[in-house]
Amino acid sequence: MKVLYLESYWSSILFVGFLIFVLVHNLVHLLQTLLIKAYTPGLYTAVLLVTPYTAYLLYRLKDATLI
Repeated sequence: MKVLYLESYWSSILFVGFLIFVLVHNLVHLLQTLLIKAYTPGLYTAVLLVTPYTAYLLYRLKDATLI
């Protein structure tokens, strides 16, 4: 939706909100692992793939002044 409506304020708010939700969800995976001191599903994917990609995406959106 963000790509289709680049100049839309509401699409920016929804997309950035979704990205922040993804980052918080990844933090939950990390905290669960630390609290129960055992592997939780999704930990490696969250830490190695999703978090860096999401952070990079937020950086690129900010750099392009789309957010």
